[in-house]
Amino acid sequence: MPDKLVDFVKANRHRPLSAPEWMDILLLDGYLCYEHREKQKKAGVGRRIEAPTISQTIAEMLHRKKNLVKEVRGDYLRNKPIISDIIAGNRAAKRIAVLGFRHVINELRQFVQDRRETRTRTVVKDVLEHLAARLFVQLDHSNKATMKAGLRAVQSFFISNGYKCGKKKGIESYRLRADIMLKRDNYVIPISQELK
Repeated sequence: MPDKLVDFVKANRHRPLSAPEWMDILLLDGYLCYEHREKQKKAGVGRRIEAPTISQTIAEMLHRKKNLVKEVRGDYLRNKPIISDIIAGNRAAKRIAVLGFRHVINELRQFVQDRRETRTRTVVKDVLEHLAARLFVQLDHSNKATMKAGLRAVQSFFISNGYKCGKKKGIESYRLRADIMLKRDNYVIPISQELK
């Protein structure tokens, strides 16, 4: 077999066995055992054919370790359930990530605007609590790490959506950046004048 092909396969497959790979090893094992029995039948009762080293053959074919192949067969014979190793990866959505959908952005814009009208400072924790109340994020108040991750997620979300963090008497507050407010006003004022 070409070394280039083997290197490609080894580089692109996961080291732990997946459930389909377990099944493939079992199928190969069953096929090689069946093939040996058929050869033995054809040879006759008096003549004995040397048994192949099935585990070694499968290990060479799949470029896996011989002990691993033996372990798969042993687990099957002991009726152990086949559980593949969990391959590391990000498969689930993060509970704290703030989704950048239009209705979420509009909701936050309205929330910040309402608080500014009443001259109430808007801090990250307020926004996080609002998002949790509206079920946009899942929040575990008992877990400090989750709370910190949530605060960081809201901060980065605000900055990416044109908000600016300002400090007054040591307390951070959020508002739209000046350039974003100017663009908004240049867009909204002509429309509102036409509607009058």
